[in-house]
Amino acid sequence: MTTITIRTKKSREEVLAILSRLPKIVKTRTPATQRLLVRTGLSTLNVISASFLVKSQGGTDSAGLRWAPLAPTTIAIRAAKKKPRQGPSPRHGLYDVLRESGELLVSLQPGAAAASAPLVPPRIPKQVFHVGPGYVKVGTSRKYAKRNHEGKPPTLPRRRLWAEPGRWPTSFWSVILKQAAAGLTGVIVEQLT
Repeated sequence: MTTITIRTKKSREEVLAILSRLPKIVKTRTPATQRLLVRTGLSTLNVISASFLVKSQGGTDSAGLRWAPLAPTTIAIRAAKKKPRQGPSPRHGLYDVLRESGELLVSLQPGAAAASAPLVPPRIPKQVFHVGPGYVKVGTSRKYAKRNHEGKPPTLPRRRLWAEPGRWPTSFWSVILKQAAAGLTGVIVEQLT
């Protein structure tokens, strides 16, 4: 456990009052609350994009999700192209799933380190990154992402881009909550100084 010391001229009662109001404070727009939410969103994208890479190469992510491999016809079409963009995966001898152009993965990458605590999220093409009062929403607006996430059997297998948050493993939450805790510390410091 990490211990943080914050020096303040506020009385004990004032400090306790501020701490009791934290849930309401987080829903306000201040530089510290903005950084908290952006950090949380960036760290969420970090675990989503890392899991995407594992699944695209034929692996199973930490949440237990695995994608169906590319259909033989898809592999044949890609092989017939003059120069495949991603090339054969060295692990499997196949092409990576959902990575032909690389645009979907790019739209799910954080674009900045969460620890850098920017006030605004980086602008990534087709990335959903919305900060609202007390929440952050991340994802992608690539038109084919939803089709793949939900699937259309029998022609398109379901390839979940991320698991339901209730099924995320502790390893995901550790990354996200570490950044959220650092951001929350910033909110407390802002309120006490």
